[in-house]
Amino acid sequence: MLDAIRRFMIGRYGFDKLGQALAVSSAVIMVLAGIIGSGILTILAYIMLIWCVFRVLSKNTVMRLRENRKYMELQNKVTAFFKRDGKYYRYFRCPKCRGELKVPKHKGKLAITCPHCRYEFIKKT
Repeated sequence: MLDAIRRFMIGRYGFDKLGQALAVSSAVIMVLAGIIGSGILTILAYIMLIWCVFRVLSKNTVMRLRENRKYMELQNKVTAFFKRDGKYYRYFRCPKCRGELKVPKHKGKLAITCPHCRYEFIKKT
């Protein structure tokens, strides 16, 4: 039986981070829909589950890789935003290249040099 499943999955995309997120989100929404009794949430959960199964069984691996890459980029941006250490550092954008810079707080006026473009500007921390 296990060998038959392996043969069936040859050439198919399989499970990735986006698939995991869809499956977990679908389960959470399904439980929430059961508690609240909302038909709309149930439909949303089933749509997410069908999308997850479609992605796992898909043979268009290039498109699924792109989708997963975009999801991972978005996830990294969100986690980076919440991992900021706002207690000890202040964040600025370089006026020239728009790069993000991390500067220690409570140091008064500092001459900040952008490590990307070497542009120097003064900001109060």
